[in-house]
Amino acid sequence: MVTRVIFLFIMNFLLLSCTVTSTQFDYLKSVVRSENENAPKKNWRMKWSGNEIDLFAVNLKDQIIFTNNNIFIYFMNDHIYKVEGILPNKSLIEIVSENDSLIYKVDGIAISQHNCTKIYEVESNDLKKFHQLCVDNQSKEEYKNQIHIDLNNMINKLYFKIHPNYPILELGIK
Repeated sequence: MVTRVIFLFIMNFLLLSCTVTSTQFDYLKSVVRSENENAPKKNWRMKWSGNEIDLFAVNLKDQIIFTNNNIFIYFMNDHIYKVEGILPNKSLIEIVSENDSLIYKVDGIAISQHNCTKIYEVESNDLKKFHQLCVDNQSKEEYKNQIHIDLNNMINKLYFKIHPNYPILELGIK
């Protein structure tokens, strides 16, 4: 018993009196820091209905998904076709492009139909702009969906109506 107490006393003294450095620990710490620096960044900003939320852009083969893991905005071809997690009740919004119409659905139920032009390019000096003019069949409200493409042929801004009772959604690179 006395031997055990003496051993613990000596070990305690040695541990408390020594400074330990570890190059392995410093290396691991630097790797973790550099991984965090190289992690994907939320480099897109959504502005909608008085809110600003930063999002990731996930580029897939045939579409882009803008997300922060709570909100999902799906863009394919020339329009936003689905939005999840943005409404107060988290309902699913679908925008179905059919001939010259956009049909707005919430949780699978059609709530509005809008007549729209085909998307067309607009003259601009510094970037390509594509517009689509639409009219709500019920309220006769007019609005413009837009896609802006920079000189590197990359989308840098989107303006789209995603729900007939809310303002235009804006997505842009921060």
